[in-house]
Amino acid sequence: EYQVGSGVYYPIPNHRLPSLAPYAKGLELPHTEKAAKECLSLPVHPSLSQDDLERIVEAVNKLAKAGA
Repeated sequence: EYQVGSGVYYPIPNHRLPSLAPYAKGLELPHTEKAAKECLSLPVHPSLSQDDLERIVEAVNKLAKAGA
C-alpha cells in the first residue's frame, strides 16, 4: 500500500482569503499570487483506491504529453 500524504490547497492566496484579508491590508506578495495561479492541486487523499490513484496519474501524464 502507498503512503500518500495529503494537504489542503487554497486557490486564493492566504492573505486574500476573506477571513485573513483584514490582517493583511496593503500587503503585496507577488510570489504567493503567482504560486496560487500556477499551482497544480491533485485530488489525492489517503482514502482513494488504487484505481483512483492510477486514473489520476494517467490523466496527469496525458496532460503532460499534450503539453498542457
